Amino acid sequence: MHSILSDEIWYFNAGTALKMHMIDMRGDYTCEILGNNITNNERPQLIIPAGTLFGAEVMDKQSFALCSCMVSPGFDFADFHMPGKKRTS
Repeated sequence: MHSILSDEIWYFNAGTALKMHMIDMRGDYTCEILGNNITNNERPQLIIPAGTLFGAEVMDKQSFALCSCMVSPGFDFADFHMPGKKRTS
């Protein structure tokens, strides 16, 4: 799980779908499925708002997922935050 101070757009490229676990700045949890099967409520792209704590989980543990992301405005490691275990448990 991590967060940054910019919006991220994640794009599904190949493989199995991903569960995108997100906790917004208010502390509300949501889960979206990033994948290419839109008839199964999967989304081929997903916007992760700035400041959202999130992580990705491969749905089929015997497979793989290939995805890409775009950050806007540009990514800066100074804006990257990975909380300790206490915050995410």
